[in-house]
This record gives sequence, structure tokens and C-alpha cells, in this order.
Amino acid sequence: MATRTLIDGSTDLTQASSWSGATIPITGDDVVIPRGRQHIDTFSLAGVRLESLEIAFNGRIETTSGAALAVDVDNSTDSIAKISGTGATLRLSGGTTNGKWENTLINSPGSLVAFTNGEFEDMTVESGTVILDSSATFDNMNILGGSVTLADVASAAGTCNHRAGTLHIHRPGEYNVYGGSVVLDVTVAGTTTINLYGGSLTHVNGDFGGEIHGMYMDALEQAATIDTVIISSLARIRSTNRVTWSNVTEQGMTVALPLIGSI
Repeated sequence: MATRTLIDGSTDLTQASSWSGATIPITGDDVVIPRGRQHIDTFSLAGVRLESLEIAFNGRIETTSGAALAVDVDNSTDSIAKISGTGATLRLSGGTTNGKWENTLINSPGSLVAFTNGEFEDMTVESGTVILDSSATFDNMNILGGSVTLADVASAAGTCNHRAGTLHIHRPGEYNVYGGSVVLDVTVAGTTTINLYGGSLTHVNGDFGGEIHGMYMDALEQAATIDTVIISSLARIRSTNRVTWSNVTEQGMTVALPLIGSI
């Protein structure tokens, strides 16, 4: 199919005159929004399965009321959605017709990218602020920088690998933390696994199991249980009696739990 590029200054993406070739994108097209700081307020490709989507936009993409604009990306392994640019405000929906975005890369310093719907597989975040609300889900996420918030959803998420930046967790799932800063604040039902290999975890709400090799800090608002967990001699833990430790495997530790202080 063809590559359709947004014409500079266009704000209504449903008009043929807004696109290269004077043609609105159709299924199988590659779509590029290359530049601009205008407010794009009319944009819906919810029924079109794009082969790829590239947004290097520095303005706002959302409706005038702040609602998300629907975009579908082809659910195939060779499709890609790339969001870059700086200082943008993007409110995007994964689309309700086809829904799944494949191979989504977000490298957008100073930008807010909020996804209000859709399913994402193999999402990578390198910079910027990214929010997945309670209607947006993922199969696999890799966080290499920036700030990511996963809003609450009453079902387990896919696997998230966090290496740098900050992550706020409000939904169950499996989280492998290798670096950076993570806040666990889960209040909905589901199973949460935290494998803290490095970095720090601030525990605000929610039960979990897994492994602790990095820094764990108890900031609990109410009681929680850490069940079936491995704690290594490299761990640094600050805990209070609000935590119930159960089925703990201690690797090289000489201090019993619960702890107040650090090891």
C-alpha cells in the first residue's frame, strides 16, 4: 500500500486535503505525522488497520474536549508504531475495531502520551511520560527510561521489564525490575509478582510475591502480605509490622523478618 503523510498545518485528518496524494489513509497504509504544533482535533482511524504509524508531532493530538483519538495499527509482527517528537500532548485510543498495536516504540522527551483504550504487544518506552488507563492493556512492556503509569484494571497485566526511569503500578501482573524507581499501589484483585533484581520498590498498597535483591521501602497505607518471596543478602529492606511476611526464603541473610531498618 501507500505512505500517507500529514500535510503541514492540517487539523482535520478526516479530510483528503490533509494528506499527501489527497487521499485519506486506508487499511495497509503507512501513516506519518511528521511535524507541527497545531491542535489536531478531528482524527479517527479506528476502522483502518494501518501497517505502521509514525508520530513525530510536537503539538496536541486530542479532541477539543480532551478525549482520545482512535487509531488502529495492524495486528501483525512486522507492523510498528513509533511515537517521537518533543513537548507533545498525545491522547490516543488503541481503537475498538481491531484494537491491538504491535511493536510500539515511544521515544518522546517532554511529551505526555496517554493511551485510553486498546491492547499493546511489545511496547518499549525510552523517554517521555506514558499513561495506560484502566481500559488499555499490554502483553509485554519494556521500560528503558521516562515515566510510566499503569492505571488500575481488575485483571493481571502482561510481563513488564523495568530497567530505568520511574514506574507507578496500579494493576496486578508480573514485573521484573532491574533498575530505576518503582511504586506499587495496587488496590484491585489479581496476582502481582515483583522480581526486584535492582533499583528500588516503594510499597504503598497490595500483596505480592517474587524476589527481593534491591531496595524495598514500606510506605503502606494499610496491611499487606508479601508471600512466597526470595530475599537475597544484597537486599536492603525497610519494613514495619504492617507487612506480613510469609513463605520467605532467605539467601545469605542473618536478620529475621519483620524488620525495621535496613540490611
